[in-house]
Amino acid sequence: MLAAFAGFLAADMVLVFAAGLPAVRRFFLRHGAAVTRVVGVLFIAFGAKSIFDAANGRCGGRVTAPPVNATIRAVSGAPP
Repeated sequence: MLAAFAGFLAADMVLVFAAGLPAVRRFFLRHGAAVTRVVGVLFIAFGAKSIFDAANGRCGGRVTAPPVNATIRAVSGAPP
């Protein structure tokens, strides 16, 4: 748990450092609206995918695939 927290802190420091670089600052100032729109579209797409998966029962731990034995029988042509 301590290693995960240390990694979290290290990643935050890297992000704060990278965000403060002059090239990154110039890029965001020049293209900030486009970056914000792209991030917003990704956020909405992630939410839509989550709702789609939940509606199809993929979040309840249910197995939707047939058992392996049934698949093998179907491929080999053996009777059930």
